[in-house]
Amino acid sequence: MLKITAGRIETHEIDNPVYRASENKQPVFVQPNVTLDDFLAHLDQHEYVQELKLPHDISSLNFTKKAFSERQWDEINVKVRGLFINMTSKQIVSRSYNKFFNIDERPETRMQHLVNHLQFPVTVYDKANGYLGTVGFNDIKDELVFTSKSYTSHVKQNHHAAWVEELFYATFDEAQVDYIKSYVRDNHVSLVFEVILPEKDPHIDHDQLILLDIVKRQLSYEKEPFAEVKRLSEQLGMRRKQQVAVFYDWTSFYKWYQSVSYDDTIKEEGYVIEDNSGFMTKLKLPYYHFWKQMRSIKQGVADKRSTQKYMQALQIAEQARFYTWLLEQDPVNVRNCSIIELRSQFEQTEAGHLNNDGINA
Repeated sequence: MLKITAGRIETHEIDNPVYRASENKQPVFVQPNVTLDDFLAHLDQHEYVQELKLPHDISSLNFTKKAFSERQWDEINVKVRGLFINMTSKQIVSRSYNKFFNIDERPETRMQHLVNHLQFPVTVYDKANGYLGTVGFNDIKDELVFTSKSYTSHVKQNHHAAWVEELFYATFDEAQVDYIKSYVRDNHVSLVFEVILPEKDPHIDHDQLILLDIVKRQLSYEKEPFAEVKRLSEQLGMRRKQQVAVFYDWTSFYKWYQSVSYDDTIKEEGYVIEDNSGFMTKLKLPYYHFWKQMRSIKQGVADKRSTQKYMQALQIAEQARFYTWLLEQDPVNVRNCSIIELRSQFEQTEAGHLNNDGINA
């Protein structure tokens, strides 16, 4: 406590005897070449990793909600993001990326760290606005494995993985499916997709799978070069992630970062940034942040919660216009429509007002 009086400053300290003692758990470290059995044994000591038992002897490993909320990350729980293991054969049947973070989200993704540690060239890829799904292979069952959000498609209570399988078979013909099956089996890889399903999980686009990367089904994270992603996508006649830019020095990269970070006219979710060593970070753009905030406001209006806190959160004119527009809409429409659909309706209304103003002028 600091007490300030005329011409004098006093400090006072008071012990607080009521608190929760720290458990002082020691971090768990593993060697880079650790076997899968040893790695799984380490997980028993890790409070921020959870195992979910699934059909066909498969378990998915992922970081816990507590790790996310408390921002507790280490070399183990970033590795188990989307890791699916057949516990009978002790084989990884599907694998996605290690957990990676937004710029400024972690010490290692802040600009003052990146300026000294990014290894050039640095490549920027677009980030499609969907959800992540993988296609792996289970040797014991001799079948493809479709996964998303810690589940396989065999778990019917979770729809996202089932939608990956459904869209996969709608996208590829029988010969292509057979080729993909032999490809992921023989090369011990998973195909990592961005899954776009506007009708079921609304985003901006029509139903499609976008090939992001080809990740090796092994404990240490490793993926095929982008040239192989391009080759496979062209052979299968499907979309792939797009390379936006390549930078060969810090100055050009930082100028680009500054130019896009505050540009609300770029109507994309953001970008994935990857350096020459494989280090990855991501940049979310203002347009995405804006509508993410509006989604929570939309939900509050739909649930008829108190509007006072939302009014206090509105910082720019467009937020206030959208909020006012929401209050004028049919509550049933607000409740039943996704934020994407409401955004489209709002932008059409805004465009109509601009046209009318132009005619009146």
